[in-house]
Amino acid sequence: MKIIQAIPVDTHMYYRCRRITQSLDKKVANDVFVMVLEMLEDPNREITRNLLDIMKDLLLHRLMVHTNATVTEKERPKVFTKILYHSKGMELINMNKILNETTDCIPEYFKHRNAPCVLFTRTNSIRSDILNYRQTIDDIKIDEWKVRPYTCDCHKSEFADPHHKHIVTGDLNVIQNKSLRELLEKGPTYREEQKIDWKAIQNEISKGLAQCKLDWAKKEKVDPVHLDEWKSKTMLKVMTRIQELKVKPTKSVKKILKQKAIKNELMRLQDKYVFTTTDKASNNISVICKEFYIQTLLNELKVFDEDTSSNTYERITHHSIHVDEKSPAKLK
Repeated sequence: MKIIQAIPVDTHMYYRCRRITQSLDKKVANDVFVMVLEMLEDPNREITRNLLDIMKDLLLHRLMVHTNATVTEKERPKVFTKILYHSKGMELINMNKILNETTDCIPEYFKHRNAPCVLFTRTNSIRSDILNYRQTIDDIKIDEWKVRPYTCDCHKSEFADPHHKHIVTGDLNVIQNKSLRELLEKGPTYREEQKIDWKAIQNEISKGLAQCKLDWAKKEKVDPVHLDEWKSKTMLKVMTRIQELKVKPTKSVKKILKQKAIKNELMRLQDKYVFTTTDKASNNISVICKEFYIQTLLNELKVFDEDTSSNTYERITHHSIHVDEKSPAKLK
């Protein structure tokens, strides 16, 4: 108890108590817990009640006494409204609050009368603009590549792989444009911030509520017109909220990938390199010499040496119909 008595009563008191309780083994923690309970009952105690209450709560968790308590499971929502998260303006509207304010318009004979749960869908990430490995494969013209020599300048780059002699790297410093490089460092799942467009936001909310009305009515086995009042009142509150927010200044947003200089630089890089995700680290981007990438794929498929067998692939000369007939037998 001397350690507890030595704890100063200040803003760091909780942190110090937690450090002490974490350092105790279970037996000692149990003994300290009993002493803390006794001290709380002692009117002549020398340690402040606030400090003892903190120790009591921390020791309860340390000894896992609270695990026997019954936990009431929260009821899962039954009705959802899916809305496209157009921009940060969606957060300012606070759809959950508005939906909770219009529950009085939900018909009393409905089985599910709780406010719908909002599920935001997302806009596209930068993945489709940055990664070009699929397009590269689709554009391969095998006959041209059979006689095509390497024309890349990878040997001049400090980022060339010493073994392959081509650029095969996850080091995005190979991209000289700072803005583009910093954007790619955020990974292919990153979404650039959208400019707040209140009209677009209102339209997305209206579409989401309209679909919710149809799904909800189907669940209740009634005509959607039973929810017309609910949708109208909800949209009225949304439009009122938007009018309030319109008068407030909004942050200027300039998307990087919409800038002409960035778009031109990205097109130039995609003409030379393949941008793809890194194996086992899918949110990292790898940059690979496009010519080396294509040649490696074609070599793996034995395109340039048809007489040599491949350990990975088997050449099939039959019509696809015959292949489909034979496949089940091979899979047995």
